[in-house]
Amino acid sequence: MRSEVTPFKLALLSLNDKQALLEFEKTNQSWFEAYIPARENGFYTQTGITKHINECLDFHGANEMLPMLIKSRDNHLLGRINLHSIDLNKRTAHLGYRIAQTATGQGITTLATKEISALCESNYQLKTIIALTASDNLASQKVLIRNAFDQIRTRSNYMRLNGQLIHCIEYHKSIHYS
Repeated sequence: MRSEVTPFKLALLSLNDKQALLEFEKTNQSWFEAYIPARENGFYTQTGITKHINECLDFHGANEMLPMLIKSRDNHLLGRINLHSIDLNKRTAHLGYRIAQTATGQGITTLATKEISALCESNYQLKTIIALTASDNLASQKVLIRNAFDQIRTRSNYMRLNGQLIHCIEYHKSIHYS
């Protein structure tokens, strides 16, 4: 990654991040829940966050997930970006991210998506990255379009958010190797 270009760094999630991650998730809980389904209540505890990190690291060890944190240059947690459901046989993975409310509108998500796309090419030789976003989440749609994701289809009533079924748009990014 080019530190002179980006105002952040990507770092692999670790147990050393548990307090910062818990504070990040609690601080931004209502912001996130406006766009994505709520996490279970037990998640927002020392035990819950430790269990979550261990599960992510277990999936990472099995090459099924790349759980990354987006940190400012002074190590303040700005967000998370993950490749999950990595399938090395099909050479696909799903992309997910969540950014602190105070870090939105700065291009961080767009740049972090570009960086993790490069990692999935070099580390996993994936052919396709898949992302889903709520049909009314225009900011997330812009991030994906800026990163050469193509809109594939709308999934009607795909998930429940705050008691309502919502539509999601599925995006794919095809990776071509020279």
